[in-house]
Amino acid sequence: MFGWIVGLVLGEVGIILGSLVTFWLARRFRKPLVKRFTLLRTVEEWEEKYSERQKFWALVAIRLVAVPFFDHMGYVAGLTKMRWSTFLFSTVLGTFPLMFLIYYFGGLTFNKGVYFGITFVIGLTTLGLVYKNANVLKYFSSLWAKKE
Repeated sequence: MFGWIVGLVLGEVGIILGSLVTFWLARRFRKPLVKRFTLLRTVEEWEEKYSERQKFWALVAIRLVAVPFFDHMGYVAGLTKMRWSTFLFSTVLGTFPLMFLIYYFGGLTFNKGVYFGITFVIGLTTLGLVYKNANVLKYFSSLWAKKE
C-alpha cells in the first residue's frame, strides 16, 4: 500500500512503540503485572547472572529468532535494571533485519507476482527452521559466557 520503505518504517515504529509501552508498564506496575506473563524467579536469576552487555545481546538474539515474544521480552526487561536506551537499541537491532526482509521481499512479491511470493515464504520458512535447529540462542550464550 505504501511501498516497502514506508511500510518498513511504519512497521518498525510500531514495534518500537509497542515494546517501549510494555517496558514502561513493567517499570511502572512491576511484579504484580509481570507475574501474569512470566516466572519471576527466572527474571531474577537472569538479572543477577548476566552483565548489561550480555543482556543487550541476549535481547538482540531473542528478537531475531522469537518474533512472537516481543511483548513478553519487553515486560521481562522492564523488571531488570536495564536502561531505556539499551532496551531501545537492542529492540531496533533485533527486529530490523527480519522486518527488512519481510517488507523488501513483500514489496517484490507485490510487484513480481504470486510465484515469487510463494518462493519467498518457502525460503523464509526454511531459514526459520535452520535457526530453530541450530540452537542459535545457546550458541550466543556460550560465546558470551566465555568472554565475561
